[in-house]
Amino acid sequence: MICYFYTKQTGVLDIRHIYDEKDVLTRIAAGDEEAFSLLFNHYRNRIYTIAYKLTESAPLSEEILLDVFLKVWLKRERLSELEHFTAYLFTITRNHVFSTLKQLSLRRQAEDEVRLDEYLLQSSNTDYSLQEKYEHLNTRNITPTNS
Repeated sequence: MICYFYTKQTGVLDIRHIYDEKDVLTRIAAGDEEAFSLLFNHYRNRIYTIAYKLTESAPLSEEILLDVFLKVWLKRERLSELEHFTAYLFTITRNHVFSTLKQLSLRRQAEDEVRLDEYLLQSSNTDYSLQEKYEHLNTRNITPTNS
């Protein structure tokens, strides 16, 4: 919706978009990409801020922001039925952030386990090599020295 305002001080006609969420959601449900852009621009900073406060990562917060709005777009047919879109959007955001953090935690845990396995494998190979060298020196009656 566009409204026109006349400012006495400047004598300028000001054109402003009035954000009517119900109208925007109905238009998005019908596939209106311009309305989706309005919705995205209206909420992007709040969604990004929530994601950033929980993840402390700018790239991850950007990814979460885009994923949340992708979910909104993919479920756009239901938007006009929602009574409390803001609560719906923030719930999607919260759930996606927690899901992302859980995935990151599991990935880091798996990486730590792989590193530990590699370390143990490497140290067991090293110990075996040292043991072989020690036995080789013993067969020749040479005493190893610590350097």
